[in-house]
Amino acid sequence: MIEKPIIFKNVLDPKLFYNVYETMHKYLIWDINNRSYKNASPAWGLSNEQRNNELIFFKVATIIKLKCIQRYIRKKLQLTTIMYNGQTSGQKSEFHHDSPTTGLNDDSVWTFVLFTEHYWNTQWGGELVVQYPVGDEFDYFYAPYIPNSGVLIKSGWEHFGASPNHCTDNLRTTVGYTFTETSVLDERMKTPFGDKVMKYFVNT
Repeated sequence: MIEKPIIFKNVLDPKLFYNVYETMHKYLIWDINNRSYKNASPAWGLSNEQRNNELIFFKVATIIKLKCIQRYIRKKLQLTTIMYNGQTSGQKSEFHHDSPTTGLNDDSVWTFVLFTEHYWNTQWGGELVVQYPVGDEFDYFYAPYIPNSGVLIKSGWEHFGASPNHCTDNLRTTVGYTFTETSVLDERMKTPFGDKVMKYFVNT
């Protein structure tokens, strides 16, 4: 049972990681269309047409699931969402969950956030902040933005990616994946949040 966020370093092979970075910066077109929820402040994101066209992100999902997630979660999981996020200095992000229909301690839906910039100075900010329950209270977890590292959390935990600070004009990018336990996937598709869930039938 995972009770707090877990950080993973060196998630991908260096060559594959660079290919991910290169794909995000050379072959994808970013636009200010990304919101954590309906009325949230906008940040950089991708069009719907681009989100599911790059097979490299599905390959990464498979590696993350097998190398990282299933070291701790011994359940049959299905990739259900891929989320692309970009922020520049001053673009704030609000606390949100990736799966609002689940409770704080739901063990059936998980989020993995991968830090995808090839170079990042931690003095530039960009950390991931997670609020997670400890008994009847909440604690906060701060994961520094370190290239090719990632963080595993329950999708019901509130979190946000801090924007870069005034020390850089660089774009902070991440790719987020949600994985759902296959035994509850069909039920989740029927919920109000179900229209945001996709079944990616790849080797994950």
